[in-house]
Amino acid sequence: MGIEIADILKEHSVTLVFAVMVSVVGLALKVAKSIYDFYEEYIIRRSYRRIADLSEIVKESGLHRDFLSDLKNNEVFRVVSGIKSSPKKSKALMRLYLSGNVSLDRLQGISRYLEPSSDGGLKLSISRFEKFASLYSLVSASIIFFLGLLMATQLLFSDNSVTSFLGMLVMLVFSFLARLMSKDFRNLRDVKKIDLSEVSNNSLADER
Repeated sequence: MGIEIADILKEHSVTLVFAVMVSVVGLALKVAKSIYDFYEEYIIRRSYRRIADLSEIVKESGLHRDFLSDLKNNEVFRVVSGIKSSPKKSKALMRLYLSGNVSLDRLQGISRYLEPSSDGGLKLSISRFEKFASLYSLVSASIIFFLGLLMATQLLFSDNSVTSFLGMLVMLVFSFLARLMSKDFRNLRDVKKIDLSEVSNNSLADER
């Protein structure tokens, strides 16, 4: 069995190295982003506590009070959702969530493709880099899935049960990596399906 697996790995060594490189780059970027998000969340929470303390000091109504209130509300949105945006965009994203069309997890994925519109709603704003990132995401995921399928197929149809199980494990791991790498493509696809015309100051007021 050991020789058989070694032969298969040797036969597909180039494709395996390529798949590993693509996966490592993608995973490294995801891990770096997660670390940054964790650090930023700590900064946001500390900032919110300072704003709350200042709100207790500034009692009189006026520009300073309104500013602190708006700033505090925006920080609450950032802490809960993990989305960093302007107050206007935060309010529009909250209206989108309250419309019931998206979950919080989905909102986090699509928020970067949205910008506030003049009517208080949202509009699509997709840069060339984001289009390229989406295409790279799809191509990388497809390559990883195909390579995993190719390797798993040869292992699955082996006479040895342990080798067949290894084939299933390989397919599972590569499918997970492919799904992880395709996240940008899926987010861009999802945001294009959302009816943004329902999200505005007027539409939400009418609904309620």
